[in-house]
Amino acid sequence: MFKNKRKSFGTAKHWIKGHKLTLERYLNKFYPIYDWPIIRHFFWENPIQGRVILDDFQKSNESKIRLIFELFHSEQGILMYVIGAKGSGKTATGFFFAEREHNEFPFKKIFYIGKKFDKDALPSWCSWKEKLQDVPNKSFGIIDEIGIQASARDYQSRNNKDLSQVLFLARQKKIPLIVLTQDSRLGEVNIWRIKDIILWKKSNTYELQSRDSKSQSERFWQKVRHMMAPRKKSECLFEYPAKKRFIHLHHSLPECWNDNLSEIYRDAQFHDSRHVESERLNIDKKRKTISKKIVYPNKIVIG
Repeated sequence: MFKNKRKSFGTAKHWIKGHKLTLERYLNKFYPIYDWPIIRHFFWENPIQGRVILDDFQKSNESKIRLIFELFHSEQGILMYVIGAKGSGKTATGFFFAEREHNEFPFKKIFYIGKKFDKDALPSWCSWKEKLQDVPNKSFGIIDEIGIQASARDYQSRNNKDLSQVLFLARQKKIPLIVLTQDSRLGEVNIWRIKDIILWKKSNTYELQSRDSKSQSERFWQKVRHMMAPRKKSECLFEYPAKKRFIHLHHSLPECWNDNLSEIYRDAQFHDSRHVESERLNIDKKRKTISKKIVYPNKIVIG
């Protein structure tokens, strides 16, 4: 295994040397000249990650979009989990791919799934369903702001468990889903376990929420995420974790876009998982305090 790693490192470094002009074009496009020595050093010290970045950089944007669209349809019922900060353009990205789905398959039913809102904001080719269970087989679905419906604060609630079961059901019903949220930590654990594709929008963090989030492999690919992270609203970073695929792309607003679509969840309140964890710690402290004040049969009070 060690020899294979060394061989991969050496092969990637040789590849980087043969693509110096591509590296120069990459630096010229994304970085000010005074940062070039630092970025060059990164590529020489991390040639495997550097090759992934430069290989993607060489491809046309349209070919990238086409590839993502094909990967999204490579299996039945794939889940695309879109993550981004508030105002990063998650909904626009969701409808960009939904609109492309409609253009490619005009007779396919497309549904926006969520609580009641102004249904007139939806384009004519998109219908509304309150529950994913009600979406017909082999349809296409968008669930916006999954953090509202499956908050980390309520990760043990019945509704949240039901949602996880529904997402599993979506695969059985062969429904491709685009799921949008502000923060990866807001997603319920079981939802993350069935993720297939991630589409990162501009965010405060680009870390996967998983048991191996601190593993050597995760730290290895985290470097790629940071280097390819979106810088603008129009940009996205596509990640296919199972195949270690990374694609940086940009897209325009969908033709169906209107201001009402972006304001569907404008007044929604989100729960930060760090705040949730703090609350749990406070509860644990209270329990320990109570346990220290137990009155035993000999009437001695501990605490």
